[in-house]
Amino acid sequence: MSNLVSADLWDDLGLWDGSAHRFGHCVLHIGMEKTGTTTLQDMLGANRTALLEAGYFVPNTLAPYAKRANHERLTTFALSDTKLSDDLRRNAKLSNEDDLAHHREAVAQALRDEILALPDTVSNSARTLLLSNEHCQSRLTEPDEVRRLKTFLDEFTESYRIVVYLRPQHDVAVSLYDQALKAGYADIPLLPDYSGRSPLWVHRGFFDYADLLERWGAVFGRDAMDVRLYRRDQLAGGDVVRDFLDRLGLDPDAYAAAPTTNASMSAAMQIALNAINRYLQRSGSKFTPTQRDGLITCLQAQSRGPGRRPARREAAAFYHSFALSNEAVRAQYFPDQDTLFDSGLDRYSETVDEPDEVDCLAEALISINGVLSRVLAAATNAQPAPHGQVITTR
Repeated sequence: MSNLVSADLWDDLGLWDGSAHRFGHCVLHIGMEKTGTTTLQDMLGANRTALLEAGYFVPNTLAPYAKRANHERLTTFALSDTKLSDDLRRNAKLSNEDDLAHHREAVAQALRDEILALPDTVSNSARTLLLSNEHCQSRLTEPDEVRRLKTFLDEFTESYRIVVYLRPQHDVAVSLYDQALKAGYADIPLLPDYSGRSPLWVHRGFFDYADLLERWGAVFGRDAMDVRLYRRDQLAGGDVVRDFLDRLGLDPDAYAAAPTTNASMSAAMQIALNAINRYLQRSGSKFTPTQRDGLITCLQAQSRGPGRRPARREAAAFYHSFALSNEAVRAQYFPDQDTLFDSGLDRYSETVDEPDEVDCLAEALISINGVLSRVLAAATNAQPAPHGQVITTR
């Protein structure tokens, strides 16, 4: 399989003469992560028919989900050939170069077939290809990977708009910490530490927005970049979904809303999950994906209150470490603003009291017991155990 990212890529896949089926335009939403992407993708998936009637085609084949329009196949296609250990590729069962070559060919052919099956009420040149995948922001970290993606999409469209929402780095990191715990990480710092004193769980480049926009702008063109700030007072309707539809010239009220998802766990449940993750790592035990999803769902449902947050001075230090990058973005994309972000640091407390881990585990156990009690009661038509009473089964 060639590593070239020019038109030679299509020599390997079998160039499709699809000029009659190309779209006039492509809107590609690349995230970033932790800016309401799941809710947006659920809305796109729930409104595919209505969006097609409005001239926007949201493919099924690029998303490995039944309903969510999260086009992960863009990332599994475009990642470097050497990144076979990426979890998205592992989930797609890609373990060697032959698997990857067949995967790229299958992804391209599936999208071609889906396009050919579109109703011919209007020409595709009058339609817009509408794509969304936040892993484009977080995983495609090399210029060649972005170029490979564009080479792939060039077969299907003539022009682009790259939409990305940016959020203050400390807020993203706090939200990302919750996601890392759900993925199985244990004993990682709440804010990434790049001094070498703590485990590295997310690379610094993830938060370097100037580098991100330079990488994508160099490939797709700076004029194609549609950079938005993820803050209520700058989003149309104060909401990322409404803002995104408004940017497309669509009436947000004309489309079915999707429920907000990916809510954070409370601080107590996060600490309990961290302890569980640590135990699993030390004991060599493993959860199946279904077991982990069940635990997370249960802990999240029992969460009361916000997740862990750093002290204000810690959040400020992390945020200000990206000052040069943020200033470069402000100067290029938001020259009329004094600063890129309203940091919101005043929302962080001066000091933070961490809950005791044993107390958190006890709270989690009692909460899970209550859930099991209700499930067993429903299954047996019995009454739930009184609050605080442990279930026993024979």
